[in-house]
Amino acid sequence: MRKNNKTGTIRQALAVACALVFVGSPTYADLTITKLADISFGTIDFTDPTATGNITLATNGTITYGANTSGSGFGTPGQLELAADVGTTLAISCSTGILAAPAGSTLPITPVNFVIGASNVGSYAAGTECAGLNNSVASHTITATASENTLFIGGLLAVDGQSLQNGTYLSSNLGGSQPSFRVIVQ
Repeated sequence: MRKNNKTGTIRQALAVACALVFVGSPTYADLTITKLADISFGTIDFTDPTATGNITLATNGTITYGANTSGSGFGTPGQLELAADVGTTLAISCSTGILAAPAGSTLPITPVNFVIGASNVGSYAAGTECAGLNNSVASHTITATASENTLFIGGLLAVDGQSLQNGTYLSSNLGGSQPSFRVIVQ
């Protein structure tokens, strides 16, 4: 934490990123899932370490900040490319995740949402919300265009007023967990 001498406010900067995983094995050997990008909320500045509110990352990379938070306004949506024979139909399910700081502070990513295809990226509310690995929430038929077979993944960081600590919040830190995706060939 550092004090801004001009305004007297406390500013806390956090770098926030999340690795993505996919679980289970495909039904057929012709399905390939390639991670193109991890979710990244970038650096978030908190003017109050007990800030509350939500921070959303849209599937187009736009970030919206809650009260007492700010940042660059742009992050990186997660991306998973799905490859199979054209016409193959897939069922997709997914779960939420938790980002953790090295000192133990956590920020849940819930809900996680996604769109399928670069032509569908948009605002946070435009995506399909994850409902757990046992609940298929989307179906997709593989096309000949790779970018239209890519999942673009965003989410909501629920900042709930806990005392946040400086550090890089990652799903790989102790106490963290990645959003997970299960893709099944129909």
